[in-house]
Amino acid sequence: MHEKSSCNGWCAAFLVILIGVAFFAAYAGQHVFEYHGEGACLNIGPISLKCEIGFGDFLVAAFTAALWAATWRLVKGADDTAKHQLRAYIGIERVSGATGAREIIESIEIRNFGNTPAYNLRISNRALVTNHQDHDFSAMDEGEFICGVLMPGGTFKLEMGLKVGPDFYLNDLLDGIAFGLCWGDIMYKDAFGNDHVTRFRFKTNCTRNGIRHLMLNEGNSAD
Repeated sequence: MHEKSSCNGWCAAFLVILIGVAFFAAYAGQHVFEYHGEGACLNIGPISLKCEIGFGDFLVAAFTAALWAATWRLVKGADDTAKHQLRAYIGIERVSGATGAREIIESIEIRNFGNTPAYNLRISNRALVTNHQDHDFSAMDEGEFICGVLMPGGTFKLEMGLKVGPDFYLNDLLDGIAFGLCWGDIMYKDAFGNDHVTRFRFKTNCTRNGIRHLMLNEGNSAD
């Protein structure tokens, strides 16, 4: 918001200056300014100063102003590019699972793939056992604080439980009758104070030979 206000201020100032130059050039095209006076410090007799401003001078002034504006936009663009390259990027590095007595424990390893720290990490998530994928993925638990600072290259392990019953039992998972769904939003701030969200959705297929995780085709994103 601050950058947008600053840009509007600069653009307005540039427009006022350009209009002033145009009026001055239009006036100067019809008038000749002359100064006649006596030399005060050197005895050189009468001094005559004559200044003529034509349309060519106006073009030079306008070109200079336009060049200054283009340079300013270039510097601002380079600054935005640098922030984009240096900021934190939170993503899912790997997902693993283990079978418990009455649930599947999902371990989600979160990693900062960026070049600066991520701050105030929070997560809203949900995990359930079902036999269909038509669910309201916007329904999630309230955001929970998980990490104050995650340094570049740092990881954080999040555990989610796929509890079975009363509709399904562990054997239903192992026999392929049911499967697990896990989804959530990871929210954080980058080093420049901007908010970001990483969204994940995956399906857990359990068999007696092991656990397999599949990312869903929709709903996985990172800004």
